[in-house]
Amino acid sequence: SDGTVWAWGQGGNGQLGNGTTANNFTPVQVTGLSGVTAIAGGGYHSLALKSDGTVRAWGQGGNGRLGNGDTVSSSTPVQVTGLSGVIAIAGGSGHSLALKSDGAVWTWGGNDHGQLGNGTYVNSSTPVQVSNLTGAAAIAGGGYHSLALKSDGTVRAWGGNDHGQLGNGTYVNSSTPIQVSNLTGAAAIAGGASHSLALMGASLLPTPAPTPTPTPTPSPSPTPSPSPTALPSPGPSPTPLPSPGPSPTPLPAPTPTPGPGPSPTPTPRYSPGDINKDGLVNAADLALVGASLNKRNGDPGFNASADLNGDGLVDVYDLVILGLNWRDGAP
Repeated sequence: SDGTVWAWGQGGNGQLGNGTTANNFTPVQVTGLSGVTAIAGGGYHSLALKSDGTVRAWGQGGNGRLGNGDTVSSSTPVQVTGLSGVIAIAGGSGHSLALKSDGAVWTWGGNDHGQLGNGTYVNSSTPVQVSNLTGAAAIAGGGYHSLALKSDGTVRAWGGNDHGQLGNGTYVNSSTPIQVSNLTGAAAIAGGASHSLALMGASLLPTPAPTPTPTPTPSPSPTPSPSPTALPSPGPSPTPLPSPGPSPTPLPAPTPTPGPGPSPTPTPRYSPGDINKDGLVNAADLALVGASLNKRNGDPGFNASADLNGDGLVDVYDLVILGLNWRDGAP
């Protein structure tokens, strides 16, 4: 809860971040790091997302994977250059990724397989924007490839493809994002060394409560109006039935109960994450949360609608609640 980071295991490249290159079989605290909201591990480097939307990296610096404009390793965190407004991070074998609140993806580090996605095969020690990719909602790093989940539930992949890990029916590498074939409705993604995964048919959004479901109350069958022929009396005579009152006036026809005509327009059901109330949780809502990320109630720019769990702070937990692609009427 204090936003510090702890690490353990192999430390030979400084990836434990405690100022040494020694291995540790018990957790050690990463030096000079607090206010962290998300973490990610790479091959021999580590990443942390701070509450102010900036990113720190440490460990092996080869190919520029620390993103600080250098290729020198660091056993303590260094700030990734020129990167702000970040809401998610991911690490590959020798490269790193960041998702910004506007749905754009930025990458840095090794690029020999095109895993940076900027149309080249040149390493970069500072972040470069992935080409032709907007509306991203989640990212993942593989060995030498990268993945992005778009807000429409489709998946993009780029980089190494020697085992078909890009999922487009070929074994050809790609230095720009390509769409994974025959895949829609994805809710989460993950990358392995040479393979990729997608979670289908589920949502990051909590199941909406059933109470607001606008199901109209069924109307009883309409009572038919009396036919022009007078109701027969209990006796054999066809004389109309007398009214119960003193007047001989025939009984008035009861007002028919309306039949099941056009259903009333249901009151829209909004997800907790549908901040702009357009019936769809998408990148627009993600941007609203991102704009208030790490702001507390009372801070300038705090958006109470983005504080989805109502704890007075817009943070990564609100991003988890946000989810994506929930439409009015969808489960």
